[in-house]
Amino acid sequence: MSILGWLAVGLLEGLLASKLADDDRTGVFVNLMLGAAGALAAGLMFSTVAVNGLNLYSIPAALIGAVVVLVIYRALLSRSF
Repeated sequence: MSILGWLAVGLLEGLLASKLADDDRTGVFVNLMLGAAGALAAGLMFSTVAVNGLNLYSIPAALIGAVVVLVIYRALLSRSF
């Protein structure tokens, strides 16, 4: 899947990841951007193990990346205060 494809999937996965990570403190825009970043990171990582194109494996890969980025963001945000 192209970079734009991973970003598009990531926008939707960001909203789902915020529900899975139980994060209601950040806004919708932040969740969308973190989801897109996570999906892009997952796309780059998982493309080395043949998760290419929009298929059954790319959606969970994007979700995993979005959740990981959101959890890291929350951890960094909680330490800054």
